Formats: sequence, C-alpha cells, structure tokens
Amino acid sequence: MPVICRRMFAAFTMICLASVALPAMAETRVLSTSFGDVEIPANPERIITTHNIATQPLLDLGVVPVGRGTVASTNVLPEVWSQIADIPTIDVGGGELNYEQIVELAPDLIFEINTADEARIERLRQIAPVVLVGIGGADRAQWQNRVRQIADAVDKVEIYEGLEAEFAKRQANIAEQYGAIAKANPLAVWAVWEFGYVSVYPSNTMTGNILVPAGALYAPGIEAMASDDGEEVEISNEDIGTVLGDAGLVLYATNLDLSPIGDTQQTRELPNYTALKAVAGGTEFPLGKLTIASFGDANATLDNYVAALTQLDQAAN
Repeated sequence: MPVICRRMFAAFTMICLASVALPAMAETRVLSTSFGDVEIPANPERIITTHNIATQPLLDLGVVPVGRGTVASTNVLPEVWSQIADIPTIDVGGGELNYEQIVELAPDLIFEINTADEARIERLRQIAPVVLVGIGGADRAQWQNRVRQIADAVDKVEIYEGLEAEFAKRQANIAEQYGAIAKANPLAVWAVWEFGYVSVYPSNTMTGNILVPAGALYAPGIEAMASDDGEEVEISNEDIGTVLGDAGLVLYATNLDLSPIGDTQQTRELPNYTALKAVAGGTEFPLGKLTIASFGDANATLDNYVAALTQLDQAAN
C-alpha cells in the first residue's frame, strides 16, 4: 500500500475509533507486569489476544477470548483448536491488525506481544487497556512467568498455581524415572526459522526450563552458546558440527503435531548434520513446537522428550 494511502487509512481508522461508543470502564485495578503497571478492569469479560502466545494460556485458565491472533491448526492441540476455530481472527497478515473489527468486538482488555510496533500498541490502547506479553527479551525464556501474568490479569492465579504444581510434579517424576539415561545422553535442541541459520536452545531457554527440571543434561557445545537473557542463539549452517557435535541426543523443532517444517527438513539433509554423532547413531528425535505458549505446549514437549528417552532406554537394554 503506498505511503499516502496508508496514512489516509490510518487517519480514517482513528476517526472511526473516535466515533464509536466504546464500553465504559468498569471497576479497575492496577496490574504489575514485566513492562510496567497497567490499569485494567477488575473483572475483564471481553478479551482479545493478538497472538497465540496469549490465547493458549487463557484457555488453560478456562477463559475464552472474543477475538484472537491467527495460528495454524498444526500448532495447537486438537482440543484447543476445537475451542478457537470459530473465534474471529483479528489480524490480516504482515503484522497488520483489523482495527475496525477489534472495535466491533468491544474488548475490555487486549493482550499484545511486546515485540509489536509501538504505533500498533498505541492504537490498541485507544480501544482498551493493553497488557504486553513477553515473547521477546528476558520474558521469552520464562514462559511460566508469562502465563502467571496473564492469569493475574484475568484473576485466575489460583488455577495457574494448580497447573504449575501439577506440572512440576510431572517433571520430577520424569527426572526420577529417566534421569540415568538422560545423563548418559547430553542433549542439544535446535530449530530453523530461515534456511542457512540454525537457532540453538541451551538449558536457560524456553525448552530448557521445561527439560532441565525433568532431568535433562545439556551437551557442552550447546551450553557454550547460552545468552544472558535466555533467548535462543542463531548459528550458521557451517557451525552445526561444532555446536551440536558432542550431543548424545539431538532434538529438533517441528509443528506441535510433529508434522515437518520445510526449512528444518532441508537442514537435516546437510552433510555436516547427517554426520553428527547423534544423527548417525539414530538418537535424533522431533521435539514439537519450541515457542512455548502454555502448559498444554509444555506438556506436549515433555511427551516428546519422554518418547525419545524411552527409545534410548530400550536401545540401551
């Protein structure tokens, strides 16, 4: 869209927003988040999420939004898809939102990702209070902190704490049952978002915060890449052998339903990848989706991790 057209559209949208009678703010409270304090409704009833990173935690908590960001059905659990398939999507692609539709849905609370353009965030704030969700930066690795803040915003902390306790118990049980085979096979986790570059996930990343309490030991090559903020680290294809070469277990990203991702499959065919000790030895397995949105995603990660450890255990015995 030409620049002048974009400006005219933005101005028209602002006029539309100003002319629509938005819901009056009910009783409010101040929510503390990683990105500052936000005044929100005490009991939000019409919630919109711009990204799946906020949609799925709400569903974990028993809250269904009135509008949501787009997500592929392959990246949510079947039971989640059945809940959200008919919910209106409020994005139109390319990072653009349908602001008129958002206004029509009359939200009293909006969850937006912290990496969104500031102009987009400001336009949403003119419609309803906005709570930022940390998909980038220090909160990216701390997925449980994200979910807890969302739970606090919708007054569901008690439900969150029950899910957290249940999940921690499962991690401890896996560590007890599979700890020996895990320690004998230090692991590496990776994904590809653009062919030519591999994102590696050391122990302080999203997946590490799931797997380490479940008994996982990370290989030295991948641990040496860890960043201070816990985000995944990008390497070139040429560095695959150096970073992943000492891993006894290699886990790679797929969609949540374990269907393959094209760039990942292309990377798996590289000679220096097929030559890796774990790949050549048959100890390479899919881990599913690595951007963890919810306890549902995290439990799916544990399912795939246990499936890999079970095969390793059977091969060892």
